[in-house]
Formats: sequence, structure tokens, C-alpha cells
Amino acid sequence: MQEHAPNVHGNPISRRVDQVDPPVDPEAVDLTVVFITRNEESRIGECIQSTMSAAEEAKRLGVLRTVEYVLVDSASTDRTLEIASRFPVSIVRLSPSWPLSAGAGTYAGVLHARGVLVAVINGDMTIDPRWLVQALPRIEGRIAGVTGIAKETLRGHTPIERLVIRYSASPLSEGVIPPDVASHPGGFSTGTLLVRTAAVRAVGSVNPFLRAAEDHDLRHRLLRGGWEVLDLPIVQGTHYWTAEEADLDLLSYFRTIQRNAVGLGQMARIHWRKDSSLARLAIRPIVSGRVLFNSLLGLFGVVLASLHVIGLFVWVPALAVGLAGDFGVVLHARDSGRRWTVGGAPPNRESAPRPPW
Repeated sequence: MQEHAPNVHGNPISRRVDQVDPPVDPEAVDLTVVFITRNEESRIGECIQSTMSAAEEAKRLGVLRTVEYVLVDSASTDRTLEIASRFPVSIVRLSPSWPLSAGAGTYAGVLHARGVLVAVINGDMTIDPRWLVQALPRIEGRIAGVTGIAKETLRGHTPIERLVIRYSASPLSEGVIPPDVASHPGGFSTGTLLVRTAAVRAVGSVNPFLRAAEDHDLRHRLLRGGWEVLDLPIVQGTHYWTAEEADLDLLSYFRTIQRNAVGLGQMARIHWRKDSSLARLAIRPIVSGRVLFNSLLGLFGVVLASLHVIGLFVWVPALAVGLAGDFGVVLHARDSGRRWTVGGAPPNRESAPRPPW
């Protein structure tokens, strides 16, 4: 089909005019940036500004010619839209009565995109000035999408923050984690997707009904469609787990794990009859050793809190057990602080093995 011609002849936004037929849509642009937001007033201004600066740098170096910006908001109740309206951004508002999620926002963004490529940016991120310069040229041949690495801003103030930092990982298709990322005191994670719009639409677009893990689902379906998705050792930007000056507590982190597990479970249920191998890939992270370890930590926190309540109101000896548990947590936190201070460099963490997809 003619519309697939750009997918097999190099980068779709950097070729000569005579390499392919003119685009069918005369109003098409090279790149659509889709911002996904829900109550992001503390970060959205910096998020948009840093992304636009990265696009200008890509234009200056001839990597990018035209770009549009679409912000999809999931019924924010703060000043997110007020701040975003100060920028040249098209705003799409999702109804509060809809099943809101990052997947729904991404789906709406792709639906409105005129770009040959779509860059998905979460509203709690800031983008590195070189991200688009380095990432855009990698979309060529059968490559439908790429991700980079996002630096995290955890400060190690709580035990769960120190655990997330210590076990930071990001699967790579090539190379190793850059030294400045591996030694980053706040940890790191995999960034968001930069994808071919036509490829995403060809495999059914983003599933708007998944509570989480919509990016994993899209990745798997792209691979099933004969495309490639690369995880690259380049910095996309910085991700903020919490609002400014707030610490990540156990309950907030456990809610994130739970939401991701629900999304993966939904993905498994959707694909089980049509493609059981995709369903198994969805289930695998849920029962991985790392997730089970984090779940046990959450269970330990719940049990410890329960012992305090029981000791105060029902059975006094339980309070003694709870206080002993508190003492153990304090000792562990102090030991972790000695071995790895917040301002010090964490152990050199190489990239995790590439998942089997």
C-alpha cells in the first residue's frame, strides 16, 4: 500500500523529496508531541518548555522540520490547563465520566495527531535538549518506535525511595547505561515512546481501556506486526515521582505497583484467546522476583502498622512486636544511609537483560 512506503525507505522525516511519493495529507507535520496530563500544575510549564527547546534544537541541526503540540488532559482540577494555555499547544479535554488513564490520553493524542511520528511525553517529565536530536534519526527501516532513559529525582529520604534507587534498571537493545545515568543519585527508568503514527494505527492504536501498561501492550502488538522497537542508551529527560519537596512513601509506591499489575492483568485477559503468547508476556512481570519482593515489602508495612493498632486497642504484647519491627527498620535505614548517602554515588548499575520480546 502506498501509505506504507515511507516505512521501508529510511527515516520518514529526513529523506529527500524524490525518495518517496508526496504525503497524502498536505497538512501533515513531521512530529506530533502528545503531552499526557492530570493535575500536573507543578511541572507542566517546565515540561512543555523543555520539550519545545528540544524540538528547536532538532530543527537547528536539521533533524526536524515541523512539529505540533497536543495536550490531552484527564479532567484536571488544578491549574494544569491554565498554565498549558500560555503555550502554543492544542488542548484536548477528556470527560471526567470517562475511564481516565494514561492509555486513554495517549489514544486521544494519537487520534488527533497529524505528525508522521508521535512523541508521548508525560506531564511530570522534563525533556533533555538532545533527546529528539538523538532519537529521531533512529526511526528508520522497520523500526516503529524507540525509548530512552529517564533520570529519576528520588532523594533517598525514605526506605522505599532507597530501594527504588538501588534497584533501578532499564532494558536496552544496544550499548550500556551511560555512566552519568548509572551513577545518578536519584535512580533511573525507561522513558516514554517515540513512535511512527502509521504503525501505531495499523496495529489498532493504543488501548484506551487499560488502567496501566498501555505502552507494553502497544510495544508487543508492534512487534507482532513485524516492526521493531528499540530501547536506546540515551537520556530522554527527568521524571518526577512526586510533587516538589514531597517524598515517595510506601503507600504511594504500592499503589503504582498495584495499578501496573491491574493493567498487565487487563492486557493478559484481552489477548488470552487471540494470542496466548502475548497474554503470557503480560503476566510474566506480575510474578517476577522483583515485583514479588516489592509486594512482600508492602505486606510487611501493612503487618507492622496492624501490630501497632492491635497493641494500642486490643492486645498490648502486639505493640512490643511492632516496636521491635520499628527498631529493625531504623537499623536498616541507618545502615543503608551509611553505605549509600543521598549525595553519594550509587553502585554502578549496568543495563538489565533485555526482556524476551
